[in-house]
Amino acid sequence: MVLGVDVSRLVGQRTGIGRAYEYLLRAWARQDELPFERIELYAPAPVDDVPDDPRFRLHVLPSRGPGLWWESVPMARLACRTDLLFSPYTLPVGFRGRCVVENWGILEGEHAVPPWQLRHRARNWHLAYSARRADAVVVVSGVVEEDLVRFYRVPRERITVVAPGISEHFRPARPSEDERDLVERVVGAPAPFLVFVGKLSPRRHLPELLEAFDRAAADHRDLRLLVVGPNTWNVPVDELAARLPAGERVRRVEHLDHGTLAALYRAAVALVLPTTKEGWSLPIREALACGCPVVTVDGPWLDLDGARQAVIALERPEVPLLERAIRGVVEDEGVRADLRRRGLACAASFPSHDERARTVIELLARVAAGGAAGRAG
Repeated sequence: MVLGVDVSRLVGQRTGIGRAYEYLLRAWARQDELPFERIELYAPAPVDDVPDDPRFRLHVLPSRGPGLWWESVPMARLACRTDLLFSPYTLPVGFRGRCVVENWGILEGEHAVPPWQLRHRARNWHLAYSARRADAVVVVSGVVEEDLVRFYRVPRERITVVAPGISEHFRPARPSEDERDLVERVVGAPAPFLVFVGKLSPRRHLPELLEAFDRAAADHRDLRLLVVGPNTWNVPVDELAARLPAGERVRRVEHLDHGTLAALYRAAVALVLPTTKEGWSLPIREALACGCPVVTVDGPWLDLDGARQAVIALERPEVPLLERAIRGVVEDEGVRADLRRRGLACAASFPSHDERARTVIELLARVAAGGAAGRAG
């Protein structure tokens, strides 16, 4: 059998599902035997770090149009020759072969984009079409499963939950001198700091975090805030920070590699992520695996692996609640130590990339052979 994989998420900066596919390919390359004779990889631009494995074949298909055109024309033309196509989030429109799509979360209901944002609404239509069209859907959590059933009317029996793996970078370690220097360069000073990690969007409530930080920083003159993530919704971070007395102690970084991000988690006072919608949340799990205290907002995505017992889970992303939680972790070493202990205990159950890769490839083989997707947990 031949498997086709859309690896367009490996092009450019990798966050979330792009990083997951990078490690998925590496884990498959480590397997002595795969249920597919060959894995065809499709990308709109060169990918330099595809594993050197004779079972993998990369097809670079330059795109003259947007992602939907690339998927539905050049990629689909080659993918139709495989036994199964595996894609993140979306599928080629009109694709007739067997296919599996992977979804890490949707924004519908109270988090749906406004009707006047036509590009985003078109994207959501494509997500819904792909989830309903696929022979099977891989999701990262029961939260995403329930959303697909409720909003996209995907039959539950076609959905399989496979939790993401955690990279080996994210582990507790005593920082070396080089790592301390690296953290200082990124943060901008040898000072205690909070870190926010994730795409900037309304559901992650960065304006409330900035104000809460400013209030807490009034009594902690060396405290800093590092904001890491692409500004996909054009949140005016610099403008908002400039209005605050402690705004000069806020720094934003577009993207960091895994090694740098892990070093920051190990050095930070806490990860503060006031999100009100997640499918699973890689930053929370990565921080816990590094022994970094976490302040976030309560939600069903914290039920999945006992994470609620390992974090400070606020009822709402309100400034007074965030300020109180920030002061708690900044001012009390006992609180931080307890959160580290509980976080590392929780992280001990997180799957590795190799475990996830084996589960996914076995599912893909069953679907390619015409079988049912099954019900993983």
